[in-house]
This record gives sequence, C-alpha cells and structure tokens, in this order.
Amino acid sequence: MTATRNNYRTILRSTSTTGLASLVNIVSGIAKAKILAVTLGPSGVGLFGLFQSLVQSCTTVASLGLDTAGTREIARCAAQERPGDVWLLRRWLLVMTTFLAMTSAAAVWVASRWIANVFAGERVSAAQIAWLAPAIALSVAAAAPTAILAGLREIAALARVQVLAGLLSTVTVAIAALQAPSAALLAAILTAPLFSLVVARFLAGRAMQSLPKPESRSRNDRVGLGMILSGVQVVGASLAATAGPLVVRSLIINDLGVDSAGTFQAAWAIGATYLSFVLTAMATDYFPRLTGAISDQKSASDIVSQQTEVALLLCGPILIGMLGIAPWLIEVLYAKSFGTAVVILRWQLLGDLLKLVSWPLGYVLLSAGEARKFLFAEVTAMGIYVVGTFLLLPVTGIAAPGIAYLMLYMLYLPLIRYLAARHVQRPWSRYVVALAIILTVAAASTLCLSWVNPVYGLVASIVSAGSLGLIALKRLRTKLLSASPEEAGGSVDRREG
Repeated sequence: MTATRNNYRTILRSTSTTGLASLVNIVSGIAKAKILAVTLGPSGVGLFGLFQSLVQSCTTVASLGLDTAGTREIARCAAQERPGDVWLLRRWLLVMTTFLAMTSAAAVWVASRWIANVFAGERVSAAQIAWLAPAIALSVAAAAPTAILAGLREIAALARVQVLAGLLSTVTVAIAALQAPSAALLAAILTAPLFSLVVARFLAGRAMQSLPKPESRSRNDRVGLGMILSGVQVVGASLAATAGPLVVRSLIINDLGVDSAGTFQAAWAIGATYLSFVLTAMATDYFPRLTGAISDQKSASDIVSQQTEVALLLCGPILIGMLGIAPWLIEVLYAKSFGTAVVILRWQLLGDLLKLVSWPLGYVLLSAGEARKFLFAEVTAMGIYVVGTFLLLPVTGIAAPGIAYLMLYMLYLPLIRYLAARHVQRPWSRYVVALAIILTVAAASTLCLSWVNPVYGLVASIVSAGSLGLIALKRLRTKLLSASPEEAGGSVDRREG
C-alpha cells in the first residue's frame, strides 16, 4: 500500500488546518463587508466587488501564472527529493514577480482612464482605478512566497498568512471607516495584499532554511525558464476564471446600476467564503500531493475520489442549510437593502454543489501539465457564464448571474470529466456518486420549498442539513478509525466507496 492511497487523515488534517484559518478569515471578511455595507451602502459594496475583480484579473495576467507553475514545480522537486532546485525556483520566483509587479503597476496607472471607461463608464473615475495599481503590484509580489509555501506543503504557514492578513486588513478598514468613511474602500483593496505579502515572505524565508542551497548556477536558467513557460501556459485559464466575474459585474452595472452590482457582490462573496476552507485545502495540499502521484493512474484516481468525498461531506450540509436561511443570512451580514441578493445566492448554491465535484478534476489537468486542456475548459465555462448572464439579464433581471452560474457548472462538470479521463478513469467511488445524488435532491427540494414559503424552506434546510451533517460525521469518523495512524492509507474500495 502506498502513502498516496486512502489519505483521509492527510486530507482532513490539511482541511481542518486551512478550515480553522478560513473560519477566522470568514469572520474577518464578514466584518469587513458589514463595515462597507453600513458605511457606503450597496453602491460601495458594488464598487468594492468591481475593484477586487479588476485587481484579481490584472494580477492573473501580470503574474504570468507563476503562482500555479511555481507550486507545481516546487512540489515536483520536493517529491523527487531535489531540494537544491527549490532554491533555484525561489530565486527565479522572487526576481520575476518583483519585476512583473513593478511593470504591471505602471501599466495600470497609465491605462487607468481607459480601464475606467471600459468597465464602469462614467461611474468610476480614473483616479480610483489608478489606486488599484499598488494593490496589483502587492498581489503579484505575494505570488512568489505563497507558491513556495504551497509547493513545500507548509499548510500551517499558509493558514497563518490567511489569518493574519485577514485580521490586520479588517482592523485597518475599521479604523479607516471611523476616521474617513470614503477611505474604507481604498483600505479594503490595499491592505489585504499588503499584509499577505509581508507575512508570506517572512514565513517562506523560514521554511527555506532547512533546504540545501544549489551548487551550480547554470541549472538556474533551465529550471527558471521551464517554470515561466509552464506559467504562461496556464495564465489564460486563470485569466478566464477571474475575468468572467469581472465582465458579469460590468454587465450588471451597465444594465441595472451600481446598486445591483452590490447585491451581486454580496451573494458572490458569501458563496466564495463558505467554500474557501475546502478550496484552499485543494490548492495548498491536494494539488501538490496529486502532482506527486499523477503518473500512477490508480493512486491519482483514489486521491481525487477521496478529496471529492471529503469536500461533499464537509460543504454539503452547509450548502443545504444556507439555501433555507439565505434571506436572514443576507440581512444579518449586510442589510435589508441587499434583499435581492437572495435569489442570486440560491442559484449559486446549486452551482456550488457541482463545483465541489468538478474542481478536483481541474487539478488533475494542472498536475499532469495539460495546460491547453485546462485552458479550453476554463474559457468555455466562463464563456457560458458571461453569455448566459448577458442573455438572461433582460429576461430575469438580477437573477441572471445566479442562473448562469448554475448553467456554467452543469456543462463544466461533464467537460472536465471527459478531459481528465486520460489520467483518472474512475475518479468517483460509488459512495461519492450516491452522496452527490442525495445532496442534489436535498438541495433542489429545499429550494422549491423556499419558493413556496420561506419558512417551509427554512425548516427543510435545518432538518436536511442536520441529518446530512450527522451522516458526514459518522462517515468521516469511520474512515479515520479504519486506517491506523502509521498508515497514510490503504486502497479505496471502489465498490463501497
């Protein structure tokens, strides 16, 4: 039995570590969103979402995919016991991200008026866009230490980065809101990448101390150039993932106004927040672990199945519960004026169920170096999202992005399953398939009852979420007790799950 099989302990350990960090970050994010909602209203939250999306999209282009490529290459070097090459990769990452950070900031500053006109018309000034340049530079620079920590699977260190950056950013936003409310929006954009960079650089430096330095400088060029080429190949897919929501926000602003963009941001942020602890664990632990096992199809299939199962068990009950409590959740986290976000959130939650199943397969393509296939899948998915929103806005109004989000993953799941078949022929055990079906039925039933009467939906969500939560606890407990602590795991029983 290999250490890559049946790694429930490893998955749960990394997920619990990142989960606790994400929980703190969730609370910080909720506090930050509440401050902006109370201080600036829906329009302020809408602008925050637009600016945040612009920063993410520009960072994706400017970083040339070095965060993903760096993680993959460092994980590969670690798996092949070539620690000296990690130093070479680190040097290249730091040099390249520093250069890219400066050039991207200058480019955004110069093109600020054009960016404002394209994405927001006259609703946003060029000066506001220009202030995004430092945030983009900080985000690009933070890609290097984050990739180092992720590639070395320093899960606890990454969790500390997330916690400290979130807390410090929220405190700074609160102080800015008290001193000058108009400065709160700028503080929300700038402080998170700033604190992430500072903390990540410090912890990445500590993590590197135990690794021997390389003796040959000539290999530096080969290792670094290979990483850059790998990064450029995935940058298109990353750009599609960030540019899609940006275009959707622009469509909403142009068709329905900035206030509607604020309600969309409220729903989008809640969906991204509650999934963050599982998706972060995938990026920090699952991705490097899968990279080391991708050449063994059976081991890779087992890892994908286990990761999907844990993701569904942990997030499924939360998803069902949120479907019922959505109206009250929006009011508590934001304000009554954000009530229309409920319809978006509910459609997004249905899409999130499919997202939990499809994301582990996306990492299969990244681990295998199938950048072109991954690019095709991401561009296709985001194209569906944008076109769907564009076509549905005149018909369904603010519900359009939520419905389009569900359409996205209804088509993305079979597509990514087909593209990953070469590396994982059986990515789901029978238990995982049955679990996904049960969650789908429960989610659809809760949504229908919520449409009939919000109280019916609330009761159904509480009962379903409670029952599924108990099932999840029993299943995870059984899996943990069935494997001895000395074993990283055994083979998955593909018949029982």
